[in-house]
Amino acid sequence: MSVFQFATSGWVVLVLGLLTPLVFIVVNHEVRIRRIKLIEEFRRNLLEGNAKGPVRTPHSPSFEFVVTKYIIDLFPLIDPERIERIRADGASSLTSRELYELVAKARLYRIPANRALLVAFVPYALAVSAVTMLLFGAWPDPVCRLVEFVAGPQGMKLLTVGLLGAYFYTLRYLMRAVSVFDLSGRTALRAFGHFLETAIVVLAYGTILDRLGLGLRPEGASEAASQGVGEGLVVLGAFVIGCVPDAGIQFLYTIGRQLTSTRAIGWLFQLIKRSDNRFNDSTLSVSLDVIDGIDFSTRYRLEEIGIYEVQNLATFNPILLHVESPYGIYQAIDWVAQAQLCIIVGLERFMVLRQYNIRTIFDLERVVQSRRTTHQLRRIVGSILFTPTCALSSVVAAAGPGGFQVRPIGANDNESFETYTRRLVGEPSRIFTENPHFDEDDPKKAPRYVLSAEDVDATILHVVRTIVDDLHVHRLREIWERIARSLGRDAESLDDSIDTLRPQPCADAERPDPLPSPRPPSQAHSAGTGAAVEPGATSHQQPDHRRDLGDDGAGADDVAGEAADPGAGPQPEAEDGGDR
Repeated sequence: MSVFQFATSGWVVLVLGLLTPLVFIVVNHEVRIRRIKLIEEFRRNLLEGNAKGPVRTPHSPSFEFVVTKYIIDLFPLIDPERIERIRADGASSLTSRELYELVAKARLYRIPANRALLVAFVPYALAVSAVTMLLFGAWPDPVCRLVEFVAGPQGMKLLTVGLLGAYFYTLRYLMRAVSVFDLSGRTALRAFGHFLETAIVVLAYGTILDRLGLGLRPEGASEAASQGVGEGLVVLGAFVIGCVPDAGIQFLYTIGRQLTSTRAIGWLFQLIKRSDNRFNDSTLSVSLDVIDGIDFSTRYRLEEIGIYEVQNLATFNPILLHVESPYGIYQAIDWVAQAQLCIIVGLERFMVLRQYNIRTIFDLERVVQSRRTTHQLRRIVGSILFTPTCALSSVVAAAGPGGFQVRPIGANDNESFETYTRRLVGEPSRIFTENPHFDEDDPKKAPRYVLSAEDVDATILHVVRTIVDDLHVHRLREIWERIARSLGRDAESLDDSIDTLRPQPCADAERPDPLPSPRPPSQAHSAGTGAAVEPGATSHQQPDHRRDLGDDGAGADDVAGEAADPGAGPQPEAEDGGDR
């Protein structure tokens, strides 16, 4: 090596070995500052809404986690009394002024976590320097001869290509850590450990190929062409071992399993516990492409923050998704709500429900559990939820002969499990409910819970109530409700909606409320229901709200009807109450 080559390689080693970790630390600091400002603006505009003065949003665990994630390393810059207040009231108790003052103090060199990162990246910088020296051929001859003795004549080439692949992998790994704000000492040590793992596995890979000669020469090819193709495959394998984590270990494990019948080292692999792979075809990963609004480019951006499939998206904090990605909070909430419905009911049922405009977990909850839903709508959704899918058939088939067979309890002769399930779901059921006559002072007087009346929708209601009772759904519902309250009541529905119509307040406080307009005899209310009945119609027909509104909007619903007629008093509920 000439002096010029040595000097050039020295500068490259210095730049790649020292500048690479420093760049990641600086970018990670800038990401922290920008996202703290974004979090504060999100709180002011969406969680607090139109609140005036120094009013703070009530404690929200979802939002609290996001704030704490980005300011926990800034605690050494905060006064001790403020730290005690944060620990007592939460990180969201900081006012906007205090938060921006903290951001102004957060210089790169003043944060102890950044100084610790510089020390943690020293092994990684040494590994990058070693890779650079390999590229320039600056390694000492004794080291080269040792590598060739262990891995054969191709040893140095395989080691160089493998470590180069490891360098590209660690760059992507560190960029992803910065995207999700996970750059820490553990991240730096893991990147360095990947270099060590790659070097060991590549040497073992070269040793196996050199000593055993595992099919590097295709049949029917000339010797020269065969040798070129074989060398290309060997080099490509070394690069893949460096680029893909655990790929080399999996390769060695597969080769070892194939050698278990020999007297070589194969017996060692018999000691490793094997996995049950019978149900791999039934436990496929659901791609993010099934979610409305996610395409290839969007999926690639989501993978940068650790979201690879629908289950990852369903359990992700939507506030964190908004902060750590370029997508808005409403888009993030919609994606998470779709993903939660998909993983709860399954991909096939999710696609079918979407054809009926039920596309999020809250749509399912409102369609089944709303007090304004109908019995017919519940039966439609229940029929979809209890329809067997291909996954059930594949699970039974994968279990093998006699592996898993569902035998219905109390089924009729020759009744299939599908018919048995649908028959039970359609039967009336009774559930335990709170006893209104229960007395806390005298619990023996009456039981706390009593059986309700028979309800044909009880089974469907309880199934939906169970599947939406999930911590991730609770968190999303809490965020949904807070943002809805910040938008105000005007955003709930349009002004001419039957859910919005209210009696208009008088211009003069002393002016009496106007009486409702007289109705034609054909629209007189049926006794006990308050519903307008057409001539010749029975009382079992559903009321026509459009006909019942009249010119003044009275009778749009129970509340509007009572307010429009102060002297009418409360109306009794209809026989097929709102819960049905």
